Amino acid sequence: MEIFVYYRMRASDAAAALAAFGAARGEADPAALRILQRQDSEPSLLTWMEIYGPGLTDPFGLEARIAQAMTPFVQGLRHREVFAVPPVGPLGPLGPLGPPGAGTTAT
Repeated sequence: MEIFVYYRMRASDAAAALAAFGAARGEADPAALRILQRQDSEPSLLTWMEIYGPGLTDPFGLEARIAQAMTPFVQGLRHREVFAVPPVGPLGPLGPLGPPGAGTTAT
């Protein structure tokens, strides 16, 4: 399971927001918790995305803590989406959506 959170903020708040993010993340594994910035055409309003990947002990608790720390900087809403690996189907890890030829055998 992975959590993706995205939101907008003023570019002028970026340095303070990054410091707040760093303080709230604590000792979380940097490989399991990442932050990205979208390459927007609007330089004064940035879009950031937090990615909570596998390996975090309490990803929902960590996300809540970071959400609170980021509240002063967010313009509008924080959008949170949770994704999981699809269950294994008869044709492989992605079922019928797997790579071409998945689930077939050569004769």
